[in-house]
Amino acid sequence: MHLSATKYGSYLQNEPSPLHTTTIVEKCTLKLVDDYKHMLCQATEPMSTFLEYIRRQLVPWHKLIWFKQGVPRFAFITWLAVKDRLSTGVKMCAWGQIQGCLFCGEHEETRDHLFLRAPISTLFGYKY
Repeated sequence: MHLSATKYGSYLQNEPSPLHTTTIVEKCTLKLVDDYKHMLCQATEPMSTFLEYIRRQLVPWHKLIWFKQGVPRFAFITWLAVKDRLSTGVKMCAWGQIQGCLFCGEHEETRDHLFLRAPISTLFGYKY
């Protein structure tokens, strides 16, 4: 797929060749901001409140997760883990789904168990 086949192709068409990554990042960031502003203008409750909330939400650890070179999907999963909002076995039980830890068979699969106490976590150097 060529860039010209995407909606970003027209956004970058006036840029001189060859395109540098810094130019792409700057232009795509501007496009993302424009898209966010458009989405915010079109949003109704409760989405508009949520969008305002995430825009203003700053915590001391935000730069550890949300940084320029970060992969958005990893940042989002890390954010969910920090907030203890991952769909762990304990949370699934509240929805009627029984699930234990797939790595060690522990009946209560929690965020802390997965990242700190499960035997698999020692492979990553974590031990609580």
